[in-house]
Amino acid sequence: MIQWLAPLASESPELIVVAYLVNKARSTAGFNALISSKLNQWTLLIGTLAVVYSLSAGAIGTLPFDSKQAAEIWITAAQSFFAIALLIDFEISIREALALLLLFVTQVLAEFYVIRNYTEPAATTLSMEILYIYTAIYLVLGVGLFIPRRESLYRLIRRTVTTAQQALGTGPNPADSAD
Repeated sequence: MIQWLAPLASESPELIVVAYLVNKARSTAGFNALISSKLNQWTLLIGTLAVVYSLSAGAIGTLPFDSKQAAEIWITAAQSFFAIALLIDFEISIREALALLLLFVTQVLAEFYVIRNYTEPAATTLSMEILYIYTAIYLVLGVGLFIPRRESLYRLIRRTVTTAQQALGTGPNPADSAD
C-alpha cells in the first residue's frame, strides 16, 4: 500500500500543479509534468537509494529489502509497465482511466480490510498475497494492451532511436529531411 500513499504525499506539489494546468486547459503540460515526476522517481530517487546506502555503510553494498518491500517494488514496477501500455499511443480513454481507478480503489480497500481484520503474521501474509495478485493483474493487463498496440510501440522505439542518433550526431539531420 505504501506504493500508492507515499507518492500521493511526496508528490502532492506535482499533483497540485497538474490539477491547475488541467483546469487552465493545458492538459498536455499537466501530462508532461506527471511523466517527468514518474521518471524522476524511478531514476534519480530510486537509483540514489543504493548509492546513499553504500556511502553510509562505507563500502559498496546492496540495499537489503524484506519480502514485503520487495513485493511493493514489484507492484510499483508492474503499475509502471501497465501505465506505459496505457499511454503508448499517447491517449487514454475513459474506460482505461476507470480501470486504473478501479484497480487502485480495490487494492487499497483490500489492504485496509486485511490491516483492520487480521493480526500478525496472517496480516503480512495476506497483504503480500494481495500485492502479488495485483502485480500479476497489472502485468497481464499490460501485455494485453501492448499486443494490439504493438505498432505504436514500434513507432515509439523508431522515434526514440532516431532522436538519440540525432542527439549523438550519427543520425539523419531533421533539416535535411524537411525538403
